[in-house]
Amino acid sequence: MVFGIFRRYKNYIPSGLKYKKLLLVPKQSLGTSMISGCTVDFGFTGGYSLTMLGIKEKTHTIKDYKLLPEGAPYQLIGGELIITAPEPTPRHQIISANIFERIRRFVKEKGIGIVLYSPIDIYLGEENACQPDIVFISKQRQEIIKEDGIYGPPDLVIEILSPATAYYDIKKKFRVYEKYGVKEYWIVDPEMKGVEVFLLKPNGEFELSSKEKNRQEAK
Repeated sequence: MVFGIFRRYKNYIPSGLKYKKLLLVPKQSLGTSMISGCTVDFGFTGGYSLTMLGIKEKTHTIKDYKLLPEGAPYQLIGGELIITAPEPTPRHQIISANIFERIRRFVKEKGIGIVLYSPIDIYLGEENACQPDIVFISKQRQEIIKEDGIYGPPDLVIEILSPATAYYDIKKKFRVYEKYGVKEYWIVDPEMKGVEVFLLKPNGEFELSSKEKNRQEAK
């Protein structure tokens, strides 16, 4: 199952990643999404800087992860501790804020759940502690929200790509979210000014559901 973003990054080298421009709309009403009818203005502007580095000496668990100092810049993905330098630029923050504000307002008006933003730990199995940019958890499933994190898959996960995080977001974390039953996964690419929406099929695999063309640039 190889979709657009996967084809672009299948030979990904973290230090040399070059984005290819996709003609996707920066403002889109996602009709097939679980939050159908919510129009999001992503606000794609500016630059981004974030560093991720894997530590592969051994397989780590959530128990190891919880021994790290509070605020330590790590995520745990498939037993691998990933160092994340906390350097989001204004561009990232603008995009994240635009998405969060729109979805939060929509979810609050409809009374359908809660929207949270990073940093928040999402625990999936014994070897994954991820910190997505934004998550949505439906009202019926809020028992997974605990004092020290989210224990179980959110209904919706949103990741905003950067050259340093793309490998994990579109490959490793994609598979983790798929395996543990995240119902919907958005991959937002600031360089492409676009978003790809994946929905979980009954067979437990993600399927690309939404990938719109930029009508103005496509002419």
